[in-house]
Amino acid sequence: MTMAVVLRKTDNSALRVYTATNVTDSRFYTLMHDPTYCMQVSMEQSSYTQPPHVGFHMGAGMQMPPTPDTHIP
Repeated sequence: MTMAVVLRKTDNSALRVYTATNVTDSRFYTLMHDPTYCMQVSMEQSSYTQPPHVGFHMGAGMQMPPTPDTHIP
């Protein structure tokens, strides 16, 4: 997973992008593959505005989330 931070200069003349270059074996599906996150995004677009939440712990010491049950009919 590549992590990046985008910050603006205080005079608004440019954006600065900071990223890590560490190689990892971890691969994530998109957050929209997580049913909890997807539901929260759709609710935010149609009703009460709150930030979306994922259906698993995401942070230091986390285990890899389960492979999403996705299929194309």
